[in-house]
Amino acid sequence: MTFKKSIFINYISALSIFILVASPTLKGVLFSSSLFNFLPLFLFAGVIIMERRVKIVFKSLNYSLVPLFLFFLIMYVFVYLFNWDLPNMIEFIKYIVIFLIVIIIPYSVSLKSLDLSYTFLFIWGIFLVIKKIFFGIQFTNDFHYLTLGLAIAVMIIISFFKFIYEINKFKKIIYLSSMFLGYASLLSLFGRSPLLFPTFLILLYVFFKIVQGIFKFKLIDTAKYLLILTGILLLINQIVENYVPSYLLDRFARLELGNEGNRTDALYIPALNSILKNPFGTGLGSSENIIGFYPHNIFLEIGIDSGFLGIMFFLVLIFKASANSIRILKFGEINTTLIIMVFIFWLMFLFWNVSYGLSSAYALFSFLSLLHSYKFIQVNSFTKSNIL
Repeated sequence: MTFKKSIFINYISALSIFILVASPTLKGVLFSSSLFNFLPLFLFAGVIIMERRVKIVFKSLNYSLVPLFLFFLIMYVFVYLFNWDLPNMIEFIKYIVIFLIVIIIPYSVSLKSLDLSYTFLFIWGIFLVIKKIFFGIQFTNDFHYLTLGLAIAVMIIISFFKFIYEINKFKKIIYLSSMFLGYASLLSLFGRSPLLFPTFLILLYVFFKIVQGIFKFKLIDTAKYLLILTGILLLINQIVENYVPSYLLDRFARLELGNEGNRTDALYIPALNSILKNPFGTGLGSSENIIGFYPHNIFLEIGIDSGFLGIMFFLVLIFKASANSIRILKFGEINTTLIIMVFIFWLMFLFWNVSYGLSSAYALFSFLSLLHSYKFIQVNSFTKSNIL
């Protein structure tokens, strides 16, 4: 493989990852098209063909559990629905596309292409922040504050870890400034999740580094992260007291779903009742038909679709993702690219437990597949470097 071809492949792969994560905002800001749902699959397939990995993909079909889970979900639910009613074919095609992407993505991604995708996502996040703060953004039913907030939250996560591990002082200032701008734009949104989720994950990482520093007797690292934690908490206190709008404080104080009462009564209890009445599931994408809406929680939606068996299967995937996350943070050498990958996945996971339906979880399942297959990504990156 030539040097120029390798660079081209890395950029195509990075563009594919970028579209997977940014497609909701690309549809809202540029133009709305279902092309954004299918484009990553074609781009990843192009990378596989250019790298002559087609036989490898078909031979192994991705050794992680993620494709197996999606195959189970599609086939089990399809067979169940076939006996009762035909599935929503648009939703069914979306699952097929997710399934195909999840199979091939570990063979299409290297550490270099992942890092390039973070650059694209960072630039896109900055663009959205500037547009929101200085020019305004028009929201619609499909493009709402959570959609925008997710893209900006991804930028904040990338900025935080780049700031922590970047050596160049000028770049550190850029990443720190980007975090402040990101939070400033999130404060103007009507919602808690975009503010809470990246902040929670950043604090979780800082706590992890403090505990790790104590157990490994790394006094300098422990002091460094204690200082960072103190600064974050003081900053949060100042922002809450002086800059958080009153309507956001009200939403933090009362966890309600609009004017329809408590979210538990309005969403979760009907979903749980449906699962208890139908322990083997009611079909693919059936939540809106069964309870009138999707339940704003990925576990509940899986439960409605495929019952307790689907929930148990998904829990195994999440347990494996948790174990691999700890391995990357604890046992591996400092690799900022993989660390950011870990936290982008968990950010997606948190958002999909608040809003968005399962059939739109392209980025969630793609990063879950990458997290399950992170060792293969490292081997893939090493092989490419040797070829060069």
